[in-house]
Amino acid sequence: MFPGKKRLAFSLVIGVLFAAKAWSGEIETAGGQPIVGNGSTSTAYLAPSGIVSNDGSSFFLYVEGDDDVIHDTFFDLLYMYVSPATWSGLTSPFNQATKRTILPDPSQGQDTAHGYEAPFVFSDAGTYYMTVAKSPNAADFNEQLIGCSTDGYTWKWRTLFTTPLGNNIQAVTLRYGSIGGDNYWWGFLELNPCQLAHPGVTCTTPYSGIAAIRVHLASHAASNCASPTWDRVDFRVNGAWRSILPGQQITFTPDYISFNDIEPKLHWIIDHWELWTAAVSEPNYGCGCGTSQSTHYAAGFHYRTVGVGDTTLSPATEVYSQIRCLPGNYDESRAWPFRVEGTNLLYSMTKDVSCGAGPGGHYIVVTGLTP
Repeated sequence: MFPGKKRLAFSLVIGVLFAAKAWSGEIETAGGQPIVGNGSTSTAYLAPSGIVSNDGSSFFLYVEGDDDVIHDTFFDLLYMYVSPATWSGLTSPFNQATKRTILPDPSQGQDTAHGYEAPFVFSDAGTYYMTVAKSPNAADFNEQLIGCSTDGYTWKWRTLFTTPLGNNIQAVTLRYGSIGGDNYWWGFLELNPCQLAHPGVTCTTPYSGIAAIRVHLASHAASNCASPTWDRVDFRVNGAWRSILPGQQITFTPDYISFNDIEPKLHWIIDHWELWTAAVSEPNYGCGCGTSQSTHYAAGFHYRTVGVGDTTLSPATEVYSQIRCLPGNYDESRAWPFRVEGTNLLYSMTKDVSCGAGPGGHYIVVTGLTP
């Protein structure tokens, strides 16, 4: 049964809806058109995450991005786009002229001396929530923010946890679940200290990967966002849960439960949870316009089934494509997979137009999946 209220109040006429056997494999068979950005090397849009509004009329899309990567300091902002919650609204280009800047928010002390990355939005008890990574130097993402909103447009931000500089926890994905009779947001975080090389960054662990996290809820009810509903943050460490208070710094390394997976996003698929990630290393299938390297960074997607609150994952299932390069043939050729719940649509980032050249060129595409 779906964990919470029904997400999609509208009806989509789509080619192929998910069947209960969705975990047996996914192939992109349709679409591929850009929906945010056009691949210009002067701009970069990535890390899509979206949600249907609580009234079912609109689709809110949040992306990390930069409108001018050539002349600024490459501190990414967080943008919001809105479209009708219809098939056309979900598959047509979003209007760049109507985008809103969500972060930085000067009214809440968020300044342009920080970058923001990897939004993940979810709804619980009638309230919207979002995790976002914050960086002082566009390299070390050492602070995780948690946002709360009653309308999807205006957000109240707090620090969920911090890490020492260099630990670089870039992404967190959370969803609601009852675990052992207690209410939690449970999910996963990305441990990514070393794969992205930046000047001055010291790696403290050798691998990228996924770790388990859960946020204990002191109250599970609709929130007005004035005060937090959570009272501790738990991490899986040495086979047991270890807690910190919200906003505190973690001084330990969470357990790796999956290596070489990054950019995690949890999604509900008919009757089970799936954790989608980009893969750090992919085999070279000669697809795309990149180099002849044998492995590539963030060039393909995996997904794994998982139970509520579980700290183990099923074996990874690789996603392939009949209409775009997947896996691709150059670094960051396909990354940041996000599935729109209730449909067969997949949003993701690519740099196919520029073939990875230049400092920008990232843009968001939409594809259709057939199990």
